[in-house]
Amino acid sequence: MARGLYQIIVSTIILILQPDSGWTLTHKDWLTLKTERAHILSKYKHLVTSSTLSWAWIEDILSGQIPTSRLILVGGSSAVCRVRDGIRERAGRTDTSGSCLAGPEFIKHAEYQVLVDMSQFSRNEWVYWDMYTIPIVGTVAYNDKTFVASFNMENSNQIIGELDTKRGLNGNIRAYVSERETKLSTQGSVLVEIEPQSYIIDKIKLNTLKEKTELSMVSLGELWLSREMDDPKDALYVSPEDAAASHQDTANDWDYVGARMDYSVDVSQYWGHVPGTIRGLSTVSRLYNNTEVKFAWGTQWAGELADGVDVGMELQPGTKILVTVQGVMKTGVTPYSASITQVYEDGVKKPVQVEGELRHTSLTDIQVRYIDRQYIETGLPAPAKPPVKPVKVIDNNKNQPKKDLLVSSHQSINNDNMVVPLGTPMSMVSTDSNKDSGEEYERESVKTTTEELPATLYPPTVPTSTKPNPLRKFYPVEDDPPREKVMFSAAKYGHSAAGLKLRTVNGDILIGLTLVTLISKYLYFLD
Repeated sequence: MARGLYQIIVSTIILILQPDSGWTLTHKDWLTLKTERAHILSKYKHLVTSSTLSWAWIEDILSGQIPTSRLILVGGSSAVCRVRDGIRERAGRTDTSGSCLAGPEFIKHAEYQVLVDMSQFSRNEWVYWDMYTIPIVGTVAYNDKTFVASFNMENSNQIIGELDTKRGLNGNIRAYVSERETKLSTQGSVLVEIEPQSYIIDKIKLNTLKEKTELSMVSLGELWLSREMDDPKDALYVSPEDAAASHQDTANDWDYVGARMDYSVDVSQYWGHVPGTIRGLSTVSRLYNNTEVKFAWGTQWAGELADGVDVGMELQPGTKILVTVQGVMKTGVTPYSASITQVYEDGVKKPVQVEGELRHTSLTDIQVRYIDRQYIETGLPAPAKPPVKPVKVIDNNKNQPKKDLLVSSHQSINNDNMVVPLGTPMSMVSTDSNKDSGEEYERESVKTTTEELPATLYPPTVPTSTKPNPLRKFYPVEDDPPREKVMFSAAKYGHSAAGLKLRTVNGDILIGLTLVTLISKYLYFLD
């Protein structure tokens, strides 16, 4: 009695303090725990080993090595148990005292085995049974003659029993109600383990810090990207001027040339055996670039990985460049964590988080190199595209509002080498749209330069006399030409206002000034 009370107290404490989150079955657990694999009914009507259910000794439950949540319970309180009697396994159930109530003399046993789900892969259900049906595929067996079953009593409590299909007319379920009472039923439920149809392994995380691998470089292929020279249309004779202009246009003519390079390499993968899984089950993995690989679980897969990479470079007409693609082949063992999703016949999917070691040969670190740029016809080295240089505009008139000007009208615009300030309207990028604004800006620059000329050795002459000239009565002064015409003439002949003034001071028309001075003195003496 005291021993039974002790087991109840210990079981209660473990049930409260022992969570099953994070507890996973490893190969070490299979070796250290004293468990026996359970058996289920196959489609050929004989017993086969279950992949997920096991019979564990009660001391492993009481010691906390196996969480109590892994027990197969009925009604939330009674567990499926069995007692060894020599070479036989007698069916039973646990009661409130923490013992296993089993036959043949309705004795409470302190040493017994309980049915547990050692892995997280088990999917079991209670399926209806009566004397007119036969056990279905997956029915869990107590031993080689009886199966795990249950039925409802008068008080609607579900009680665990054993199903013997050869007992009675067409079989019945017998349950031990108490130490002195047993009950039989021809209707109830049987425990059935449902096996998946396939696996999907994804969400793979490789622990590269703890891997043991060997690396080797492999060439995935190479190709030439080329841009042919466009022949001039209807050009029987090309003048030297046109040839020079064509050469200048070619030097600034850059265009993107792209291609796709396909490659294939031999790879392999072996995920090892994960406790609770079924060997030989159809599996799909997504290890290489999210590419699906189909194989039988528990076996090594070897095949060919085919993929491609996009390459491209900006080239001038009549040039080409060599593109090479290389990768790193990794061979060895890498620890991993992944999600194995069990896919069932009824469409249910059950994901399970697992850990293991992956033995693989895989491709990593794909690198694309662009080398050996040359001309197509001669094979000589061709220049690379120069870096983009920003255009700097100096505004001498700081007091005036700034203009949205990119470049002046006399500068050539190159869309590849030009840096457009942030916020500049795209309509101002073309040459036509900047032409008028460039000329206006040039005129304002001319004005600013004229007003701010530095001091020279020949300053302009200043009239010293303000007396009126009497000859002006007979020779009236002609009106000065409009300012716009003067500016137009200066621009037409390649001079500006600043240029005229400098040339006058430097003596280009010094003779004219001398004659004007002599005439002025002559008129002065006449007055």
